Amino acid sequence: MRFQCPPSTKGASRLRLRILVAGLCLALTASACGGPDIGVSGEEIKLGSFAPLTGPYAALGNVGRSMAAYFEWLNDQGGIHGRMVRLSLKDDQGDPEQTPALVEELLREEQVFAMVGGMSSANTLAVREAVGLRLVPWVNPGSSAREWTDPLDAYIFSILPTSVTAAQVLARYAMSELGVSRIASLAEDTPFGIQGQEGYRLGVRRFYEQVAAALPDGVEVRYARISSRPRRPRTDDPTSEGWHEYPTGGEGVLWRVQRVDGGRWGRPEAAPEDVGMRRSPKEGGGMEAALAEFKEKQAGAIVIWGVAEYGAEVVKAIAADPDWNPILLGGFAMADTAMIDLAGEAFEGAIVASTTPDLSVDSDSTRLVRQILADYAPEVPFGDYAMLGMAWAQLAHEGMERAGEDLRRINLIRALETLDNWQGLLGHPVTFSDQSHLGFDAVTLKRVEDGEFVAITGWLSE
Repeated sequence: MRFQCPPSTKGASRLRLRILVAGLCLALTASACGGPDIGVSGEEIKLGSFAPLTGPYAALGNVGRSMAAYFEWLNDQGGIHGRMVRLSLKDDQGDPEQTPALVEELLREEQVFAMVGGMSSANTLAVREAVGLRLVPWVNPGSSAREWTDPLDAYIFSILPTSVTAAQVLARYAMSELGVSRIASLAEDTPFGIQGQEGYRLGVRRFYEQVAAALPDGVEVRYARISSRPRRPRTDDPTSEGWHEYPTGGEGVLWRVQRVDGGRWGRPEAAPEDVGMRRSPKEGGGMEAALAEFKEKQAGAIVIWGVAEYGAEVVKAIAADPDWNPILLGGFAMADTAMIDLAGEAFEGAIVASTTPDLSVDSDSTRLVRQILADYAPEVPFGDYAMLGMAWAQLAHEGMERAGEDLRRINLIRALETLDNWQGLLGHPVTFSDQSHLGFDAVTLKRVEDGEFVAITGWLSE
């Protein structure tokens, strides 16, 4: 019998490669293309993952530990159609140079049925091709990079919001709701940070578009992602024609104001000014110049995009200056209790984009996660990381359950594509189809109050 690769493969990002793979699949037997003998037996299902269980980013490893705890709990409930789930969780210490060798072990030696989770954009992207070449399904790579799901990849499913969406929400909220006059962004110099700042740019742009819609007739606002160096001299000459450009620092964010009737150029009073973007090494240090520039430009709010360890260093550096107290906003890697432990009181009042609902509310989901942690991973604190890890494990569980007793990779893919407004642990609807494998793309905003994250919005998207 010939194995038919899923039709959604045609939309994969590496189109040429996928076409070749599809042709090979048609010529190979089911077992050679990922049949039931790959990672599945009558007694168990082998899954693979990786996380920084040790090293400088070990706090993020709590996502992987929570996944492992969920599968242990699931096995005590009887497993999946009588099979026990065995998660092989590798420690890459957060180093993307270590990840490929560990994933090769999972794929070649342990022959896992599917990948679940895995942490950080740089680490997951470093092994994406190796996993894809073996046609191994990957449920929720621990990366918010949008290229995981856009364009469509038949073997990848995600419920993690993209960095672009989350940063857009933060930037627009800061400019429209917090009353700041100047805003800036500082991010770690990694793929994660770069996409966060792309979202920041888009959030600023869309705010300016809102400003434009509210201006009197005859006034037009345009926003452009071009060089931050003015293309022509600035002028206040009311008879001048063309654009009047307002340069900002960083990666080239400009916005322009033009009066069609030839009146005076100027920035609308209601519009906060974007004073620029900067990036610094993830390992810390090198941020002093950026912060000094933002202080000189009187930034009243800073969107920080990085892991908790990076964010904590930025927050502490700002708190050490008694003459500057900007509003702090952070990405979802900074939304866990680990961030409060690392940054302490300096993070009080900060606002973060979170991928989980209000965890202070007692619900069936929070009670289940707390109970699993108490019984199987008491060393893991309850928070965003624990909720995410279990939600990702639960998604894989649901897909394998729906795939039935004849558990094959193609059946897992088809089963996940049947999820339609499915409600998991995170309390939001998840929908997949053969046209889209990004099941959800929104965040909640939370404020740090008395050392706890308190939700201040519902789910927000771009």
